[in-house]
Amino acid sequence: MADLKNTQFIDINQTKRISVSEVILRVYQALVERGYNPVNQIVGYIMSGDPTYITSHNNARSLIMKVERDEILEELMQYGIKTNGGELLGKSIIFAYNHHHAQMIVDCFHELYPEHPANYCQLIDNYVKYADDLILKFENDDEFRIAVSVDMLDTGIDVPAVVNLVFFKPVKSKIKFVQMIGRGTRLCENLFGEGKDKTHFIIFDYCGNFEYFDAHPDGTDGMGGRSLSQRLFEVRLDILHELQRIEYQEQEFARS
Repeated sequence: MADLKNTQFIDINQTKRISVSEVILRVYQALVERGYNPVNQIVGYIMSGDPTYITSHNNARSLIMKVERDEILEELMQYGIKTNGGELLGKSIIFAYNHHHAQMIVDCFHELYPEHPANYCQLIDNYVKYADDLILKFENDDEFRIAVSVDMLDTGIDVPAVVNLVFFKPVKSKIKFVQMIGRGTRLCENLFGEGKDKTHFIIFDYCGNFEYFDAHPDGTDGMGGRSLSQRLFEVRLDILHELQRIEYQEQEFARS
């Protein structure tokens, strides 16, 4: 079994990333329309990661969060462990912050990957009807590859075929964090073909949980990628750059 203190961070495909310039301009305008100081609000979001800094007017909050949601989903789809002879993403759990956050992740996935069936990526939480049935389907339905969970798959549920865990929320309880990691440790025979059992899984830690628990991984899987936290920080630097550009243009307009 793989060392549970290790996770893999790999460069991702950038081709589908939403234009930062377009996002920031629309978010900036939405904040202005609602009477906010756009600089203070956007910088507050960048520094804290708290989406409530951004108004939901004109879908601004979803847009600015989409920049990071795309990053996460693309990494999972490209570098997550594959099964079925490498043709399908292995069973994956994305741990989301709340129902609204989870629904946005699911919607974003289907927007990015419309070629996959509707049941490929589904939300499982207490707001969903027949959530217990969905958990059974996640285990047994070969088309159901990604479960976006709010608490329901964190502990006490065993789906042995799970090989990819995505932490898209901070976890402050060490006991719960270890239990959540345990969703990937279950043995699964013949997962990769006859006589090829499950031997490892991958953790994608989006919210710095390993750092929080002083157990950050020692390195990558050898492919030389930057950590996901570093890439997301660079995305936020891009956002700051665009914000400065917009402010400069407005100042130049005011002088003319």
